[in-house]
Amino acid sequence: MPYISSVLGAILLIILSVRIARIWRSERHEAFVYIAFLLLYAVMTYQRIRWQDAPQDVIWTVRIFLGAGILFFFPGLMAEIFSRRWRRHKNIEALKKQKGPFAELIKGCRALSQARMGALILIERKSRLHEWFEKGSPVDALLTSDLLQSIFTPPGDLHDGAVLVQDDRIVAAGIIVPLTKSSIFPKSLGTRHRAAVGLSEVCDALCVIVSEETGALSIADRGFLYYSIPANSFASWLYRGMKFKLPRDQDQFLIVSEKDHSEASAPGGAGW
Repeated sequence: MPYISSVLGAILLIILSVRIARIWRSERHEAFVYIAFLLLYAVMTYQRIRWQDAPQDVIWTVRIFLGAGILFFFPGLMAEIFSRRWRRHKNIEALKKQKGPFAELIKGCRALSQARMGALILIERKSRLHEWFEKGSPVDALLTSDLLQSIFTPPGDLHDGAVLVQDDRIVAAGIIVPLTKSSIFPKSLGTRHRAAVGLSEVCDALCVIVSEETGALSIADRGFLYYSIPANSFASWLYRGMKFKLPRDQDQFLIVSEKDHSEASAPGGAGW
C-alpha cells in the first residue's frame, strides 16, 4: 500500500504541475487553485515523513487548518471556474437550437457579409485572453447582432480592429492582432485572415473572419484556416469549432499551401 500511495501521489504531482504550466499565462486564478492543492500535498507529505512521532492532536490541527483554508479562501475561485465552464457549455448547446449569444454572432456575421463589411471576432474558449483584452478598448456589453454591426461599420474608430467575446458578452473592441509568420499561407491572403491565424497559433481562441472584399465567412483554429464556409452551414462549423472538433484533414475550406490556395477560391488580399 505505501508503494501504491507513493505512485499515485507522484502521478497527481505530475498532472498538477503540467496543468499549472499550461494555464499559468492565461488563467492565473485557476492556476492558483492548483498551486494550493500542490502546497497541501507537500505539507501532508512533509508531515508523513518528518512528523511520524508528533502527537496526533498536532497532526489533526494542521489538517483542519489546511482544510479550513481551502474551504474559506478558494470556493470563490472554484465557483468562478466551474460557472464559466457551465456558461460556455450552455451557450454552445443553445447554438444547436439557433438561440443564445452565438446565434446572435452568426446573425451579425451574415449581415456584415451581405454588406461587405470586414470583421474579426475572437471567441474565448478554454484559455483566458486577459492580455488581449488589455490591448483593446473596453466594451463590456451583451453580444448582439446589432452591436457587432455597429462596431464594424466604417468609419467608426473600432472597425479596424478585432472584438473579443467572452461567454455572452463583447468585452473589448479595436484589438490589433499580430499577423502569422507562417510561410504556408499565400501572400495574397487578406490581413484579417493572417491576423486570425496569427492569434490562433498562440492561444486556443476561435477566430471568425468576415472578408471585406468577398463577404466570405472563415474560421481560424489553432493555426488552421477554414476559408469561405457556406453561410448555410456556418452555424455547424462554429458549433464544431467551439467544441474543438473542426477537421484537420485538407479539404476545400482549409488553406495550407500555395497549391491548395490556387485551386480554391482565393481571397482578394483585402486589408483591414
